[in-house]
Amino acid sequence: MKKFIYLSLVLFFTQSQAFAEEAKTKLENYLNDTTTYEATFEQTLSSEAQGLQETSKGKFFLSRPGKFRWNYSEPYEQSIIADGEKIWIYDQDLEQVTVREMSEILADSPALLLSNEVAISEEFIVTLQPESKESGYEWFMLKPKSDDKQYADIRLAFEETKLKEMELRDNFGQRTVIVFSNQKRNEKMDQKLFDFTPPEGVDVLDAGSE
Repeated sequence: MKKFIYLSLVLFFTQSQAFAEEAKTKLENYLNDTTTYEATFEQTLSSEAQGLQETSKGKFFLSRPGKFRWNYSEPYEQSIIADGEKIWIYDQDLEQVTVREMSEILADSPALLLSNEVAISEEFIVTLQPESKESGYEWFMLKPKSDDKQYADIRLAFEETKLKEMELRDNFGQRTVIVFSNQKRNEKMDQKLFDFTPPEGVDVLDAGSE
């Protein structure tokens, strides 16, 4: 009986490791097969305690490796640009730009996961979610291997080869859901989108020097 239980446990953990490896490989293939990606998005922030807190909309541009741009148009204008070396956060209403080196925030920025700046196999445990077949999307759960991250988990949903949703849950119970639409994948993209020069007269804050 003990031998049977031991064998069952061995088979269970072996199968679990195989499924985890399969999920990780599948997710990496989705991402690695993407060179450029463009979409409109709607983002919601909520928590169990306060419910829906904020809704925002805009456009997202990605050029792998290392470059992305989030252009928020509602409820206020803001741009987040990664040029491969630095991340620029430009708040038009406040006339303020915050800049940081990308290398300083790689471990704590889920957005960099899409840009090929974070090694999935090194940073996350990846599993394919059981509700995938019912929703029509393939959902991947990514749990950070380190306990010192600002977020508890990340979920990515794909329909065929297109990213449809991204969900982030932080360690304070807040949940951010980003739904993508009007996607364009692997089409020619103007790389000037990822160039950023602070407009004249705005305050520039170097967060890395604080």
